[in-house]
Amino acid sequence: MLRLIANPRAGRNGKARAAQIARFSELMRAHGVETEVVHTTAAGEATQLAAQAAREGVREVVVSGGDGTINEALQGLVGSHVRLGIWPAGTANVLARELRLPFAAEGLADMVARGETRTVQIGSATKEATGERRYFFLMAGLGLDASVVDRVNPGLKRRVGEGAYWYAGFAHLTSWPPPSFTLEVAGQIIPATFAVVGKAARYGGGLGITPRARLDHPEFEICVVNSHSRLRYINLLLHA
Repeated sequence: MLRLIANPRAGRNGKARAAQIARFSELMRAHGVETEVVHTTAAGEATQLAAQAAREGVREVVVSGGDGTINEALQGLVGSHVRLGIWPAGTANVLARELRLPFAAEGLADMVARGETRTVQIGSATKEATGERRYFFLMAGLGLDASVVDRVNPGLKRRVGEGAYWYAGFAHLTSWPPPSFTLEVAGQIIPATFAVVGKAARYGGGLGITPRARLDHPEFEICVVNSHSRLRYINLLLHA
């Protein structure tokens, strides 16, 4: 039995999702595998559904959604022996592009049926005040990165896709005062106003902020900017 966790609100093609999911289930049945489909109904629920699957002894979970939904599911599966399958259905689908995964139901079903796997190295970030730990496949951002993602309009994202991030970024830069903070890397203290700790070469929107990072390598690549100039940030984004 395979369990499919699907975010019905992901991406820009929501009306066709039900038919795509039915097609995937049909293809898996042809491979001799039954699929149980569960849908998320709220932010964060993919974590609970993934953890529940692990507790129930499900060996394989496929997540259909964007990078956010996949990250939620990761939180519920870390430490388990569940194999995670990714069906990209979001706006940017950075992780799927990094792994060169199929987007169509047919390609995904064939890959799952073959048992094709890839081992990746994940990162984690801990909030010191509470001890809360979050795991990530792609990157952890501080400063402008986190601030922009928090302000992206969901409705605009559904209409224009990745353009919503660019719009939010440039709009935010007009009034955003870059906060100063410090990083400690290998014993060295580095001043910064923006930082990305990357596990993958792609960042989103076609940007290559940590181009030497690799999902299957244990090392991180870190991009650090220390500037209060908005023009400097715009120039960096345009040339990344």
